[in-house]
Amino acid sequence: MLNELDIYEKSFLYSIAAYVGYEDGCLKYDNGKEINFESLIEITQISRRKLKDVINQLVNKKVLYKKKKGRNIQYFVNPWLISKGNRISKKLRTMFKEYNIKIYKKKWRELQ
Repeated sequence: MLNELDIYEKSFLYSIAAYVGYEDGCLKYDNGKEINFESLIEITQISRRKLKDVINQLVNKKVLYKKKKGRNIQYFVNPWLISKGNRISKKLRTMFKEYNIKIYKKKWRELQ
């Protein structure tokens, strides 16, 4: 998978790895507050315009999932790539069901 990502995408993932939630894969601070786009600019040190492109590219590659919650956007990370804890929620499985798992050569939804 890493060879399919550009330098900005790799930099983004490296920068946000510490913010992936244990239970749900959502990007958030230790206090549980979800990370918004403005915070991602600060965390990643990527310009606003480029970060928008990077996030959209990662969503298209099934690395990130964006979910609208009220007026805010939540960001979730594919647990096949970055996860914490020892369980993967059903919610994450649904979000990333179309992700192609390279080692199995199948989509996640095809695995039992």
